[in-house]
Amino acid sequence: MLQSVRPELARRIVLEADAIQTKFPNRFSLSLNEQGRPCWTGSVPIEGREFPVVLVYPSAYPALPPMMHTLFRLPPNCPHLLGRDGPLSRLCWIASNARGRRKWDPQRHTAATAMRAAQRWGLAFLVWQTTGRWPVPDAFETLT
Repeated sequence: MLQSVRPELARRIVLEADAIQTKFPNRFSLSLNEQGRPCWTGSVPIEGREFPVVLVYPSAYPALPPMMHTLFRLPPNCPHLLGRDGPLSRLCWIASNARGRRKWDPQRHTAATAMRAAQRWGLAFLVWQTTGRWPVPDAFETLT
């Protein structure tokens, strides 16, 4: 499956698979999306619910963070979205102008980090649904 992926990315994904299985045992599977990009598909637990997540590796990974999508049906006015593509909604979880510890760091962060960010995003979504206020000023705060 990873034969169409550049070798250094394939090695990184293999190493990250262990972290993903440790943090989210039996919750995610690795495949290639319709564009041939490696992606993890599964769900993260949020308050007793399952929040479906699709994490796509960009071609420049790990220099660029993974793109995070959900198949969860989000309302049209949902904040912190970067766009919609059919059933997928792309979640805003990282600020491009972030600094310091809040900036994507390929030396420290992995796809498992992004999956934890998906949990935080889902929790923020539940709060927003209830209160009408997004509780996290910057969703990237998950990378502490």
